[in-house]
Amino acid sequence: MKITALNTTAQVVKVLRQGGVVCMKTDTLYALSCDALNQQAVQKVFSLKKRDFKKPVSLLVSGVEGARAYVSYFPYCAKVLCSMFWPGALTVILSQVYHATNLASALINTTIGMRAPNSKSLMRIIRELGRPILGTSANITNFPDAKSLTMVQDQLSLFHNKSESLYGWDPVNEYMSGLPSTVVLIKPKELYQYTYADTQESKFYNIILLREGQIPTAQLTAVIKKLGFNIQSNSRHI
Repeated sequence: MKITALNTTAQVVKVLRQGGVVCMKTDTLYALSCDALNQQAVQKVFSLKKRDFKKPVSLLVSGVEGARAYVSYFPYCAKVLCSMFWPGALTVILSQVYHATNLASALINTTIGMRAPNSKSLMRIIRELGRPILGTSANITNFPDAKSLTMVQDQLSLFHNKSESLYGWDPVNEYMSGLPSTVVLIKPKELYQYTYADTQESKFYNIILLREGQIPTAQLTAVIKKLGFNIQSNSRHI
């Protein structure tokens, strides 16, 4: 599979608006990105990755305000974590996206993961597009993380026709850590407990570490403890 380079953010936005998929360099790893509201584009990303449609993927958003539209409630603890680690390598999974019907159906679930990337060009692309994009890693499911466009191309070529093409965005002046994002799930202990004071949130939510990544666990744990939570761990190293 051939990857054709795009040279400007305007070109990337145009491809995304037309329903295309772009292999994006992010601050963590390469991602397969598309307009998260475009059903066919989202399906193409799942097909490229050989990913089960029942397995969720995360979104890249412009910030907290850009994320609010896709959750029914944005807890105070989530706002604090995002203010500390966004833009950056923290993916926050929140519950209840039942009303986010404008998302592609493959993304409608009981939870959704979101993060704002620490990349000026990616943030510019998201803002110019005016909607979130997929941020799922560009590797084939269960294959090693792809840390270069060549690795992406090699993996995709194993399962897809080599005459097919894909667009790539690989700005040389943008830093990529080569590590995945850290993932936390903020999960209600009971549904619809949304009337309490912010200082009482730990009574109603659990914060669960699902994946250790770029952000040091000790640093994340210290912030969460200041919020009155004890972080639970169901993590895996990637």
